[in-house]
This record gives sequence, C-alpha cells and structure tokens, in this order.
Amino acid sequence: MVERVFQHPARLFHWDDLEEYTRLVNLVQGLTGQPGAFSTPYMEEWLRQPGCNPEENCFLAECDGALVGYARVDPELAIGRVVVEGGVAPGYRLRGIGGRLLEAALQRAHALGAGVMHIAVPEDS
Repeated sequence: MVERVFQHPARLFHWDDLEEYTRLVNLVQGLTGQPGAFSTPYMEEWLRQPGCNPEENCFLAECDGALVGYARVDPELAIGRVVVEGGVAPGYRLRGIGGRLLEAALQRAHALGAGVMHIAVPEDS
C-alpha cells in the first residue's frame, strides 16, 4: 500500500548520506544520466564550503529506506535571509514530504534569525 500522507519528520544530513544525497539531487533536478550531473566528489566539495554546514542546514526525508526528498538551507545572514533549495523525488510527490521539509527549513531559518526566506524554484515549476 502506498503511503498517502508523509508522517515522518525530516532529519539532518550525515556525511554517510553523501552518495545517496548526490543521487537524489541529480534525480530531483533531472540531471541523472546527463553530462551536467553532479558527481559525489563535487557534491562533497560543494557541501564542505565555509558556511554550508550540511549537518545543521540540510534536511532529508526518508521513505521505504531511501532518501526521497531534501531541503538545503543556505544562510546569507549578512543580509538577513536564507535561501532554500530542494525537492522531492518523482513518485513521492504530493504526499506531504515537501511540506515537512519546508517546515524544517522554516524552523532552521527562524533559529538562525533570518528575517527572509527565499525558495529557489526552477523556472518550469
């Protein structure tokens, strides 16, 4: 039976999630199998940038033992905002997963003291 309403809380990223997280980002962004797809080493380099802190700012949703959604909060506190980027894997959309991830991102933005949260949305969404 397919779970219609996602009831699990989002959890924080751990470095042992890196490979599956990279796969998920590529899937959500439609890059799987494309020349521009992110590699795991590139994703690690990106996440290790100063200020990124994925263990505090990257939220993951799991279903059936797999990562199915993410929301990464990029703080820009010098201008009082955070930018949130993320998405949910096809086949898992419209179940409340994105809402749970957005709730976690909003709580993080509040904890950081950001007054504004911008959400990165692809032009075709």
